[in-house]
Amino acid sequence: MVNKNRTIEETQKINEKASLVKSGVKQMGYEVQALQEEANCLSLPDDIPELLESWLNHAENMSDDLSQKSTIKKLLRVALNDFYLNDMQQVRLSILRVMKNFENASHDKWVIGVQKQYGHNAERLRQLNKQTIEPKHDLWQAKADYFRSKYDRKMSKLELAKKIKDHLDENDPEKSGAIERIRKIIK
Repeated sequence: MVNKNRTIEETQKINEKASLVKSGVKQMGYEVQALQEEANCLSLPDDIPELLESWLNHAENMSDDLSQKSTIKKLLRVALNDFYLNDMQQVRLSILRVMKNFENASHDKWVIGVQKQYGHNAERLRQLNKQTIEPKHDLWQAKADYFRSKYDRKMSKLELAKKIKDHLDENDPEKSGAIERIRKIIK
């Protein structure tokens, strides 16, 4: 049933949304097709069930922090089932998806390790920041006060930050991107 009371704008919005949905579905189709073509290029060993079982054992031993663990286990079970149904196309596709999930899990494991390391060292980093960075903030503020007193006209924070940056030591690591940081620190 068509609503004749729709405005032209409403109809255009509906058509735009439908167009977006169509293009999204079309894009997904291309991605699935590309995945299937990539899966067709996989060379599989003769002992596929043994390979899938060993991967399943490896997935069982993965950390529970990794979101890919359950997906990998599910895909491996699907691949085993498809193998016993003799659907090698689906087996290849499942194996490719498992491989991609293992890659993602490996990266996520690294990221989690880095996060834990920095979380563990957070207090030490805070202390280091207090010892090295905060004294620079005081220096920047002192220089800003000096430049304000030196010039008759009122200077903006951006102008002050540029002048302070020009007076930083060449080897100072704070020099890169310093203008914005200095501008935020000075009062």
